[in-house]
Amino acid sequence: AAAASAAPAAAGPGGRPAGAIGGASAGGRGAPLGGAAADRQQQQLRGSSPTSTSSGGADDGGQALRELPYAKLDVLLVEICGHYSRDDIVTLLEKLPSLPSQHKAGGVGGGGGGLGAQHVVPAQGISLHELCVWVRRIRDTRWEQLWDDYELSDIDDDGRLPVQEVAGLLKGMGLTVSMAAVQEFLEEIGESPSEPLEFDDYVRVVDVCQKHEGFQRHERKELETTFHRFDQGGQGELSMAMVFDLLRYIYGYTLREDEAHQIMRDIDSNKNGTLSFDEFLFMMRQYKETELKRARAAYTMYSGSRQDGGLSFANLPGAVESMKLAPRRDIIQRFQGDQPASSTLSFDTFVEIVESCRVDNVLELRKQASFNKEQCSLIGRRFRDHAGNANVLTRGQVLWLLMSIGMTLGTAEEREQVLSLLGEARASAVEAGVDEAEVGDDTGITLWALTHLLRLLLRRGQAKRQSEEDAAAAEAGFSSAEVSEFREVFSKWVALHREESVATAAHGAGGKPP
Repeated sequence: AAAASAAPAAAGPGGRPAGAIGGASAGGRGAPLGGAAADRQQQQLRGSSPTSTSSGGADDGGQALRELPYAKLDVLLVEICGHYSRDDIVTLLEKLPSLPSQHKAGGVGGGGGGLGAQHVVPAQGISLHELCVWVRRIRDTRWEQLWDDYELSDIDDDGRLPVQEVAGLLKGMGLTVSMAAVQEFLEEIGESPSEPLEFDDYVRVVDVCQKHEGFQRHERKELETTFHRFDQGGQGELSMAMVFDLLRYIYGYTLREDEAHQIMRDIDSNKNGTLSFDEFLFMMRQYKETELKRARAAYTMYSGSRQDGGLSFANLPGAVESMKLAPRRDIIQRFQGDQPASSTLSFDTFVEIVESCRVDNVLELRKQASFNKEQCSLIGRRFRDHAGNANVLTRGQVLWLLMSIGMTLGTAEEREQVLSLLGEARASAVEAGVDEAEVGDDTGITLWALTHLLRLLLRRGQAKRQSEEDAAAAEAGFSSAEVSEFREVFSKWVALHREESVATAAHGAGGKPP
């Protein structure tokens, strides 16, 4: 922190040093520190705290409770300053010098699985006052960046920003939003969408947009409903098992466990192994930005060499298929109307069509319990092998089918546990959109019911593995962040081993051993 604060502060608007402690920030302006407070600030930035040497009296009571290890600094800063300050936090933490201390901590982002590298840090840890200094520095850095963008976009050089420029500036921050969203954010802060913005108003718009992850009110409502659908305990946090179900519900297909864990590692900013609603919103923003980039690439590719640069309705099915979605004729017809196939559509219209096709695709995958076509085909063959000419399976045939695919059902208790899930499997199929008449009953298990039973069994297996991992981590004394790091390394080597095994099989006896 001393190295970061020793650098000359950049001049802000009006020549005021934007990096000064207590100076202007995105959240407002404060008064500079002076006198004893300034002396204390400098001592703490250099790694020595006057209170750390005190003994006796009221001041030293509970000293340890007023400090946290420096290894927690990155997590604290992200939680206070937000996801969009991550890069600034990393940059500032990299300037943390090696300071005299009595021990070597895990380091900022070291054993705690954070953002930065390992450092030698002061023994007394970080105090609330020093945390305030760090937060001020991060916010001042952000304020300077916002001012630079604002100044460059002030095309009239009148000190005010045209509203139509806001969406472009937000896109540079990783938030692709519509003008309708910008207008909604302006209304939320009490500003008119028709009036140019002063700098303070621009900062407030950015704050609101980042707080909502660029989603409009109706979108946030839908996402909130989806989140609470899986937060059955009302804790405001989803466990890893719940995240599996959530991702399958949203995307329509099941991610591999290593893919889901990687998403959690990237999104779980406080490294507690669970997903909060704010982290969920951030995850959905990342997903939306990725999908918009894919849509832009498909739109450009299938627009071809047209002089108007637009995508024709004739090429629309190919563009949709390139995004691994089935183009629905009824959806395309709804947007095309009576226009000829040679007429073009805008990128925004293409995004609407893609989203409609994606929703339709997800609904179909939910009916299939998130199994893909090949998997559904295999399940169907197994079903027919055991059902013969019948359209349903008996309870006994279900058990034989499960054992034929490798499930261990050696005891009466294990068999009864599986059969007890049949009612839940039927309910799951009906909830996914299957007609109630097609799910059967306990005496006649249909293909739909079997498909959803298999998904329930897979979910139970995933939850059991997660529980075993959590128990092993607790027994070994590792944190969720450390286990996340171990899992990443483990998954990498599993993938390498899989590739070597495939290569060996392809080369036959002459291949290298895995």
